[in-house]
Amino acid sequence: MLADAQEEAGRIVAKAQAEVEERLKTESVVKEAEARAQEIVREAENRAQNLVRDAETQARERLDEAQSAADQEVEEADLYALQTLRRLETQLNNFLSAVQKAIATMEERKK
Repeated sequence: MLADAQEEAGRIVAKAQAEVEERLKTESVVKEAEARAQEIVREAENRAQNLVRDAETQARERLDEAQSAADQEVEEADLYALQTLRRLETQLNNFLSAVQKAIATMEERKK
C-alpha cells in the first residue's frame, strides 16, 4: 500500500511539474505575444506620425503654391487695371482737348 501511495504521489508530482512547465511555456508565449503587440503598436504610431507629418508638409506646400498663384493673379489684375486706366486717361485727355478746342472755336466765332 505504501508503494502504491508513493507511486501515486510520484504521478501527482510529475503531473504537477508538467502543468507548471506548460504554464511557464504558455506564460512565455503570452509575454512574447504582448511584446510583439507593443512593438506593432509602436510601429503603427510611428507610421501614423510620419503620415501626419507628410500630410502637413504637403498641405503647407499646396497652400504656398496657392498663395503664390493668388499673388500672381492679383499682380496681373493690377497691371491690367493700370493699363486700362492709362488708356482711359489718354482717351479722356484727348476728349478734353477736343472739347477745349471746340469751346475756343465757339468763343472765337462770337468775337
